[in-house]
This record gives sequence, C-alpha cells and structure tokens, in this order.
Amino acid sequence: MIFKLVRFSSLFLFIFLGFLNQISAQDVKKFSELDEVFSSYEIMKIDARSFYNTVKSSRNGSAVKLKINDNTEWNLILENSEIIDPSYYVTEATENGLVRKNGTTALPMNGYVVGQPKSRVSLTFDKEFIYGFISLGSSTYFIEPLYHYVKGMQTDEFVIYSTKDIIPGEEKNVVMTNI
Repeated sequence: MIFKLVRFSSLFLFIFLGFLNQISAQDVKKFSELDEVFSSYEIMKIDARSFYNTVKSSRNGSAVKLKINDNTEWNLILENSEIIDPSYYVTEATENGLVRKNGTTALPMNGYVVGQPKSRVSLTFDKEFIYGFISLGSSTYFIEPLYHYVKGMQTDEFVIYSTKDIIPGEEKNVVMTNI
C-alpha cells in the first residue's frame, strides 16, 4: 500500500513539475496595444494543447499550478463546469451547405485556488486557447489570448491582467466587461 502511494505521489510530482515548465511567464514583453489598455500586465507563453489534454483527461478534479512570475503562482483545483449541454451542436456554413457538428472541444472549468478562502476560478480551455478569470477576494485576474489585442501573435501567447490595472475609460476593450 505504501509503495503504491509513493509511486502515485512520484507520478503526480512528475506531472506537476511538467506543468510548471509549460505554464510560466516568459521574457518581459511590452506591446503598445496593451499599454493603451492596461497599466500593468504579464505575457505568458503556454503550451495550451498540453494543458488542454491534461485537463480533458481529468475533468472532475484537476490540480494545476499556474505560475505567473517569480512572485505569483496559484495552485488551482478545477472541475467540469457543465455549462455546455451534452446535446449542444454547431451549424457551420460550408461550400457544400450547412453542416451540423455535435458538441465542442472547449472545456469550461470552474474551481478555486488552494489556500485562498472565497477564491473562484472560471477558465475555458481548448487546444490553442485559454480564457477566463481567477478571483482572489477583492482582486480578479483575467487570462486571454494575446492575439485578442495584438494582431498576428502566436496562439501560445497569453496576457494576464488584474481588473485594477485597466486604464479608466478602457473597460470596454477588455474581456472582463463581457463576463
């Protein structure tokens, strides 16, 4: 029994450390498009596909570490939010007419930050996409694809910002107004 627990703990630690390498803020980058909207922000390079595959494989209780910078990291517990009905479908207009596709690959997840009472996490994952927020008491942080703000950016780059860092008058230009 102890051997199985040690083996499981070692596997969990290995997966956990792998995420630490995949999900961390990179070199400091600045963009004029973001400087017009935010007084402060972080740019993160994330292997969203690996993150998506891991979340998909354990939708009922994923433990994930999200490292923003040297001073900030969050241990998240995420579960399937169940906001997408199993009978959901998309109708796509193609050159051959309308095509109905069942379901979606998007994974909407809800959860909390370990050790943070009254925290709330709501993130949606897809193969090249992470979008949502992390709320810690009176502070809320959003993460979204950088290409929402800067044209031509890679799909593995994301911007994270606090609602407190939105420049007054620019609220209409950020995701938080749409949630």
